[in-house]
Amino acid sequence: MAANCTIAVDAMGGDRGPGVVYQAIVDVLETDPALKIIVFNQTVAQSAVMPGIADADLKALLADGRLEVRHSASVIDKSDKPTYAYKHRADSSMADALRCVAAQEAQACVTPGNTGALLVFAKALVGTHTSIERPAFIKRLQLGSAISYVLDLGANVDCRGERLFQFAVMGSALVSALHDIERPQIALLNIGSEDIKGNEQVRLAARLIEEAKWLNYRGFVEGGALFNSDANVIVCDGFVGNAALKAGEEVARQILKQVDAMLTGHWWSFFVRRLSRPLFARIRLGIDPDHNNGASLVGLLGTVVKSHGAADRRGFAAALRQAASEARSEVALRVCRELDSIAFNA
Repeated sequence: MAANCTIAVDAMGGDRGPGVVYQAIVDVLETDPALKIIVFNQTVAQSAVMPGIADADLKALLADGRLEVRHSASVIDKSDKPTYAYKHRADSSMADALRCVAAQEAQACVTPGNTGALLVFAKALVGTHTSIERPAFIKRLQLGSAISYVLDLGANVDCRGERLFQFAVMGSALVSALHDIERPQIALLNIGSEDIKGNEQVRLAARLIEEAKWLNYRGFVEGGALFNSDANVIVCDGFVGNAALKAGEEVARQILKQVDAMLTGHWWSFFVRRLSRPLFARIRLGIDPDHNNGASLVGLLGTVVKSHGAADRRGFAAALRQAASEARSEVALRVCRELDSIAFNA
């Protein structure tokens, strides 16, 4: 039986509006009876809190205490600069949700909001491990059952070699904590696998990682390795990682569209769809970005998951389930313990 867990949710930062977030919350609460969600929005009246959700469902969740709705005074717009948001949006739904984690009222926070503002508020309110300069977004991108994570995916656009080295340390610690791998294999994303390839930052990071004998460094890998590699951790800067992630997600969507188109419009389509439904269901589960939505901020003292701003109902539900899983596994705490136990020198 799953352990009790509370997630604080920022409902106001997504591209599709709060309705998608509310619907995903109901979906997850229906399948996870040990979960509680505190949702922050900018609406006071309960009747207007969750558009698209049946009143009976809302009343039942509120009555049994597994859903709590709180009012926040402001919302961070996706166009707000991080410094502006930090100075003028301290009373926002995002900041309030993060404060729940900082106060240990919730074990995790999920937001679809402004990435830059999230980084500033998460670092200030939740805090980072003492050996970490800045947190990074990390996500498991590998298809199939292989254990392979990529970071950074957008938190740090321009990185020195020393920061890439820190990403390697954090990624190794997370994989070790999540999967009980004693020395996860680490690779650096580069334009080629030869030692002479890459810019100055990547080559410096390679030297630093290789010199840290407690890390298991395997060398450079090229872009195709993001979705097809036996390395447990692939390190890159946030600009490259985010661009690669979004390109991969769009390729996956186009493949799924093409498959759907091929299986419609012909007299034999009905029979092919019936016969191939179990196979394509497994394929869709593996490559559909909505099934795999959610990137974690590693290096923080608590669990924070960033949902894609354009995530639909199913996608935001996936981010909520990821946050609950990480919170129950105490991933943030275990990563910090891993960082405490290593001879960290950046």
